[in-house]
Amino acid sequence: PLAERWNDLERLNKERELIGIYLSAHPLDEYEIVLEHVCNTKMIELADRSALETRDITMGGIVVGVRQGISKKGSPYGIARVEDYSGSAELAFFGQDWINFQNYMQEGRFLFMRAKCQPKQWNVNEMEIKVGSIELLSDVKEKLIEKITITIPLPSLNTALVTDLASIIQSSPGN
Repeated sequence: PLAERWNDLERLNKERELIGIYLSAHPLDEYEIVLEHVCNTKMIELADRSALETRDITMGGIVVGVRQGISKKGSPYGIARVEDYSGSAELAFFGQDWINFQNYMQEGRFLFMRAKCQPKQWNVNEMEIKVGSIELLSDVKEKLIEKITITIPLPSLNTALVTDLASIIQSSPGN
């Protein structure tokens, strides 16, 4: 039947819903370079908080679910399920953190987060993942990939290599 074509994310979500896996691609494929080379923590690693203790964490993924509510004390909170290639994890935001970050927490958003694994404020024996900043993965990709650094061992450096590199750079200057 004649119907409007689904966008890539919608098509991939339908594949996953029907088959249980992403079949033709993964929604994060566009950001693979950032997730693999900039992020130092995968979502699956967030389960073992003791291994992350006092570490600065950079992580990224797609928001696949959000729950929000009001605490017993009347403060807002939200819990976002974020997924990357390794799996998914829930990140909790309470009070002012939820107010600051709730606009990022929408299903289908691609996020890059900086966090710290630290003792909970009211129970120092338990560790929590405290997100300090959030950016869109698309913005991070644009900012981070603005130059390429090539490292060549000095013994390998010769006139032919320099000439080849110069011609490649001239034929593909980029931005």
